[in-house]
Amino acid sequence: MVLNNEHELSEFISRALLNIPDYDKMSPEVLASQIGEIMKREKLIAEIGNKITQNQKNGRWWIFYNGRLYQRKSKERVIDAIIKYTDRKNSLDGLAMDWLTSRMISRSGGTYRRDKYNYEKYIKGTELAKLNVNDIKLKDGYKWAENLLSKKPMKQKYWANVHGTLNSLMHFAGSDVLKDLEIHRDKFLEKTRTKDENRIFSDEEKKKVKKLAYDDASAQKSSLPLGIPLIFCTGIRDGELCALHWRDIEDDRLHVQSEMVEDTDLEGSFKGFKWVDHCKSEAGDRLIELSDEAKRIFHLVKQYNFANGIPVNDDSFIFMRKSNDKLIPCTTRSFECRIKKYCRQAGMTVLKSQHDARRTFATDLYYKGMDLKDLQKRLGHSSLDQTQAYIYSKPCTNAKEFLDAINL
Repeated sequence: MVLNNEHELSEFISRALLNIPDYDKMSPEVLASQIGEIMKREKLIAEIGNKITQNQKNGRWWIFYNGRLYQRKSKERVIDAIIKYTDRKNSLDGLAMDWLTSRMISRSGGTYRRDKYNYEKYIKGTELAKLNVNDIKLKDGYKWAENLLSKKPMKQKYWANVHGTLNSLMHFAGSDVLKDLEIHRDKFLEKTRTKDENRIFSDEEKKKVKKLAYDDASAQKSSLPLGIPLIFCTGIRDGELCALHWRDIEDDRLHVQSEMVEDTDLEGSFKGFKWVDHCKSEAGDRLIELSDEAKRIFHLVKQYNFANGIPVNDDSFIFMRKSNDKLIPCTTRSFECRIKKYCRQAGMTVLKSQHDARRTFATDLYYKGMDLKDLQKRLGHSSLDQTQAYIYSKPCTNAKEFLDAINL
């Protein structure tokens, strides 16, 4: 069925209204939806109505449509079945498996598991997920969000992850209609207030943790503890630290160009870690200058590796460990436990992470006067917003001078 002009559309709507009881009592949105369903049905009948044939043996009506057999007691039921299947196939639930397969291939294991969890817990089986994607309107998104938040209250940051999963699935389906779904912050649980001093190392804490790492390396004659001060000196991600090869050191610079990431199976279950020859994003591939301390650390690592029979040729990983008498690359867990241990030994009440060391690196450079764009490149961020989120406030020791200056 093709409507060629406004007159034909008006004629169709008039005929459609005759088949909708109490249409004058419906809201415009519901009425438009009802007319849309009738139009969908009429279009399908015009396309295949004459092709639906009756089986003379059993009296049932049947047709092969888009590679699938439909067989029912009447033509009308055949049409109903096709519409129902097509809507289900073109719904978020119908497209989810293909979308998850694409996410598994194109995203890290952690991102894939998060999206799979969010879909199965918050989207799958909902009224929104059953709709034909082409029929989804922004109001359907708000209805889904209102129902979700009334049953499963969450913090705004968590909601952003769920909404991100929904947007990804919608984009895969060819629609960005829910991209502008905005929820007022009053609808969320109160955000946990994390003090800035709990997200970065103070100068004293950093000094203590680095000393503990150096002492540990010296006592064990091992290079592994030196990964901790190296993060403080370079600001690289822990996954990037684990993926470093000796060929990545180019004179006084370090080429960050690969990463150690989580590996998952088809079900999204954690299998271990694997090395990939790229960074988290294009911006992650970068050449960064090395400080004198960072160069000394690499020199020490090489010495300890030589002494322990660990290869130091260009194609060797810089940080390796023995497991069942085999040499294997370190993973992020190798350093995660280590930095927590040093925090405890330093008497810190809040145990900070490798990522907090990276935040500390960014914050220190900013307060030393590094330009934000330069800092962005150094950290391998795709946007300035990411970089600014890494900078935490430090106590202003000369605040009174600023205040006095503006009150002259």
